[in-house]
Amino acid sequence: MLFVRTRIADSARNRPARATGPRTEVPAAASQLAALVSSGREPDEVAEKVMRAIQENELYIFTDPEYRSALEERFSANTSCSPSALSPLEIAGFASKRRIAKIATRPYVEL
Repeated sequence: MLFVRTRIADSARNRPARATGPRTEVPAAASQLAALVSSGREPDEVAEKVMRAIQENELYIFTDPEYRSALEERFSANTSCSPSALSPLEIAGFASKRRIAKIATRPYVEL
């Protein structure tokens, strides 16, 4: 469950009067969002996890254990497509070896 029980689905209530203009709202999407949010986690529960993670200097905060494994799979897929045998220039997007060789043979200029 990725959502937290908040009033985000009712956020239009905060729209300033000066921000009136054409709005495209899809009623079905709005009701789906409201249903997802209303079935979400309690804000106090999420706040406790966030505070604990901040105090323990955690890089990522997993408010729902169900998503941790999905994110681990995604991170693994991302790192597996960048073999460590590639040079930093290749990883940075310099595709052709000729371009890399041209850069590598430039004379070093000390400033």
